[in-house]
Amino acid sequence: MDTTFFDRYPMPTRRTVLDNGLTVLTTETGSKFAYCELVIETGGVHDDPDCQGAAHFLEHIVSGGEGRNDHPLLLDIWKKGVRFNASTSDACTSYHLEGLAEDIDEMITILFKMVFEPTITSAGVEAERSVIRAEYHRRRPAFEIDRWRFEQMFAPESPWRHLLPIGDEAGIEAIDVGNLQSRWARDYYPENMALIVTGGIAHQRVLDLSATFSVNPTARKRKERIKSETRFVEAELVQPIPSMTPVVQCYWKYQKDGRFIHPVDDVRTLLTHGRLGLLYKRLRTDLGKAYAVSSRQEKRHRQLWVETQVSIEDVGVVAQEARRALRDIVSNGISTDDWQVMRRLEQISLHAEEDGYRGPRSYPIWADFLQSAWMRNHYGFGAAPEETPMTVDEVIACAEALSEAPYGQLVIRPG
Repeated sequence: MDTTFFDRYPMPTRRTVLDNGLTVLTTETGSKFAYCELVIETGGVHDDPDCQGAAHFLEHIVSGGEGRNDHPLLLDIWKKGVRFNASTSDACTSYHLEGLAEDIDEMITILFKMVFEPTITSAGVEAERSVIRAEYHRRRPAFEIDRWRFEQMFAPESPWRHLLPIGDEAGIEAIDVGNLQSRWARDYYPENMALIVTGGIAHQRVLDLSATFSVNPTARKRKERIKSETRFVEAELVQPIPSMTPVVQCYWKYQKDGRFIHPVDDVRTLLTHGRLGLLYKRLRTDLGKAYAVSSRQEKRHRQLWVETQVSIEDVGVVAQEARRALRDIVSNGISTDDWQVMRRLEQISLHAEEDGYRGPRSYPIWADFLQSAWMRNHYGFGAAPEETPMTVDEVIACAEALSEAPYGQLVIRPG
């Protein structure tokens, strides 16, 4: 076994690769809470063209689908207040439980049995198809906008163009028990997985529990990375909603940087966070309007996104104002006060889990960091706590590179 210690975290964080290839990542928070997750590198981007949605469909079947409350593995653990959920994204599928640290033995055992000993039957597939079909139609308008966005950003031959985890109508209807059994056999093996545990659990305890469940090593290696090549376009989608306020999304490509807190995070903070928000200030000063602005990273594709809702006459100036705001960072630098604010924001994120804070979908901050650490070497993003902290000059250099980089702009407006 190979163990790595991440000493820059404020709490003990360890990574061990077991002899069978499974990666175990833990952060010991000292709390009575425990969160455990098995994450598998299989998602929408790995679906075959004629079976779009297979990874998501398989996640439903493995976790018990609509009848998961009656899943034999979960019947007793429900009584202890333990919560279970599962999800599929563009590149990962995860199964996770959260509860008290004293129940960690059962939680980890349940995850291993669920993932490595699933029941995949024709009857189960047909019963779940109607559930997934209903989910697709319920959220269809949002899915259609996402699909349009992906079609603009990626070339027709790119797998990332078809990465809606739920797939499409044709795929949902075409998937059968044979497809799902083959997908499970292809992707659900130890070297393609990570067990993530956060809470009041010692790393060695997790290793001991993992060792009690025998999973044979495989000769397979982790998947080859599916490369992402982004197209930068200006495109417009018209929606038949008269009362809709136009949405403008601008995106830039940034270079790979393996630091713990990526310089793009600081640039994003300077553009859109509260009173630091240079883009917000520019829109207010130049246009005389107080538009709300948000930003995010698409880390797998190394993109910085800025989004705002504006009047129809201001649609064309958002990207221009964003580029000017980036140049403001370069020309004016970063004040000592602003730098201290950004470092405080970093520390708040790092320490929030100590007070039991959990983000959307009850997803612990530390679990997010650990999943990023596992994906980092494969997709070029995430945590690298062994490296030195950033400097002001690095953040300014990042802003300068973004100000000169190609960008795209997607507009969704009424018509």
